[in-house]
Amino acid sequence: TGVQTCALPICKVVKGKSLPFNRLSDHQLEYLQRFDSISSKHQGAIAVMFYNGLKGKASIRRAWLIPIGEWVSLLRRANRKSLPMSYCESRLSRYELVRKDGVWLIP
Repeated sequence: TGVQTCALPICKVVKGKSLPFNRLSDHQLEYLQRFDSISSKHQGAIAVMFYNGLKGKASIRRAWLIPIGEWVSLLRRANRKSLPMSYCESRLSRYELVRKDGVWLIP
């Protein structure tokens, strides 16, 4: 059998183009870091979805998984209070969202 990885995301939905760093509380950060440290097969992450609330072609719904180690690194070195969507667009793999039975899913 192949090596399997187990990811534990904490989900954040943001109306706008940036995720404030303070949206992840201290206990959530600690929990993800503890999970991440169990083994190399465990990864704590933040699942973030950016949207603008518009309908049709003007609608924006984009999602990314941000590994907790990367989040902590950004938090420590950032000279800002939030993570811009442009950072995710340029450095992370994007996940397409599908709506099923009123719920947004990453297929």
